[in-house]
Amino acid sequence: MIKWIFLGDDSRWLFVCWLLKISLKDLPGQGQKTILIKYDTVKYNLQEEESALIVTTYNMLPGMEVFVPTYGEDLHFDLKKFDKCTLFETHPLGRESTENLANLLEFGRNEPMTLFVLMDLLDDIDYEPIIDAANRMAVLKRKGRDVIAARSETDVLEVLHWHRPLVTDLRRRIEHELKEIRNQVNLCGEYYTEYIENWRTSGCLNPSVKSQITSFDNVKGRPHIWKCYNEAAQKVLFPKTKNIRAGIYEAIDLYRKILYNPNEQGKNLAAFIWNVEVDLNQLKEKLYDRFVQYMMSPKKYHNFLNNDESGSEHIYLSLVDRPGGRFYGIKEEFLDRYEHFVCNEVLETVKGELEEHIDKLRGMIK
Repeated sequence: MIKWIFLGDDSRWLFVCWLLKISLKDLPGQGQKTILIKYDTVKYNLQEEESALIVTTYNMLPGMEVFVPTYGEDLHFDLKKFDKCTLFETHPLGRESTENLANLLEFGRNEPMTLFVLMDLLDDIDYEPIIDAANRMAVLKRKGRDVIAARSETDVLEVLHWHRPLVTDLRRRIEHELKEIRNQVNLCGEYYTEYIENWRTSGCLNPSVKSQITSFDNVKGRPHIWKCYNEAAQKVLFPKTKNIRAGIYEAIDLYRKILYNPNEQGKNLAAFIWNVEVDLNQLKEKLYDRFVQYMMSPKKYHNFLNNDESGSEHIYLSLVDRPGGRFYGIKEEFLDRYEHFVCNEVLETVKGELEEHIDKLRGMIK
């Protein structure tokens, strides 16, 4: 059973009369009583109760019910039990109250349920609208709304047979997921700050870890200090493990949670469009490429250690820690750049990839 609810302005009562094939003057109550319309094999049967009208007629489609509440009736808590809602609007078209009601109806719903029906009755009234029906339809369609212009009772079946096109459902679903992803991207910096704090305690930003990167053990017997630091840092940030809590892999997992977080029904749309594992590996490669580019050795550190210097920890420390040493300051400069990479470059890369995917999703609904 498909349950409709008719809301909107006075024109919905005229549409009810079109549906029942009666004149407006023959409709009891004319908006003062709630109406429930059901299918039956009889031409027309009306049961009038104190505050409601129950109408059965073969003019109604089988398997459907139409509920038309009286003015002022608070149905907000009941809206979930309806499958579809028709919002009727006649001139002047484009009222803010109609759009507000549509937003209220679909608040919290993943799937749209609302059809705008423009009762284009200009021939029957002496009014020059600011926005005519064609313009109003164009505005609604640009917003992704479903809309039909009704001009006579011949349009009743088109309204009752309305169903959301697959492309409309896809567009609405993408819009919904885009909104959710966008909200998470806006919070990305806050989430990442928590990771940084954890890494300072027991991760890649821990003082002992950074000290180990620039230790003599990583340089011993080798000529290029900065390159040795880079290789050690690479092992810390990009370890050969699938443990998402190692190195900066938590940042990749944050990306996964934001873009591919499953909804109530299981996989979200992004997981159907992209291969999650491939996408995560590509992000890992982009982070590594950015690391290589950002951590390039400054020209002033291109000099090499000779065999005696690279073989002695005492000489090495005098060159890098003692003022006037040939490589004095290299530790601090490398670690400053290393920390900036972890705290800023990684986050910007993750956010950049999320923005790129958001743009691709948005492009699907244009």
